[in-house]
Amino acid sequence: MVKERVLQTDGTDAYSGILQLRCSNGKKLLAILDFVRSSATPTAISKITITRQGYDVYISNKGFFNRMLGVLVKRFGGSIKHSKQLVTQDRQTSKRVYRKIAVLRAPPFEKGDVVSVSGKLVKITDITNRITGLDLVTGKRTSFKPSNEASVKKHKVYKAFVSQKKPKLKLLHPLTYQPVEPANIEAASKRDSYNVVVYRNRVYVIEP
Repeated sequence: MVKERVLQTDGTDAYSGILQLRCSNGKKLLAILDFVRSSATPTAISKITITRQGYDVYISNKGFFNRMLGVLVKRFGGSIKHSKQLVTQDRQTSKRVYRKIAVLRAPPFEKGDVVSVSGKLVKITDITNRITGLDLVTGKRTSFKPSNEASVKKHKVYKAFVSQKKPKLKLLHPLTYQPVEPANIEAASKRDSYNVVVYRNRVYVIEP
């Protein structure tokens, strides 16, 4: 079984570091790769390979390599783990030459997603090394670290139509089509529909 294949190469093996891109969301992973490629100068990237875990970007420009690390975390979230690879050692001076390796592990969710984690229903508003957002149950700001992706569940967003505006707002449940009161708002606006999620058998409006 082939473990990796070359996606792009300039025909040389010259590079100063490897940026390994990892994300369980394939669409987001490709977006990260596209961002790196579009940000690079023509000679900054010597090779890109596809592995079973993601993409390995071989970078020949040290400045671009270091700059990308902070930019990627700020834009896509997650964390960076650093290591180094021994390339050669001078026989006379015993000086060792290393190449940098940096692994970006980005969370699979994005701004605007609604997730449940640790008993909270959160609409994500910002992603860096911590995830911040609005708790739709309490209406308060909250944050968490995406250290365990298995504990975070992304919820599907539905469009629920208004069935009653007064005296209390009622929406047609997106799964049962029965009129229900949303759990987190009471007063109706002039809108005829709302984007909602279903959490613990109750309907929550994402944008009141």
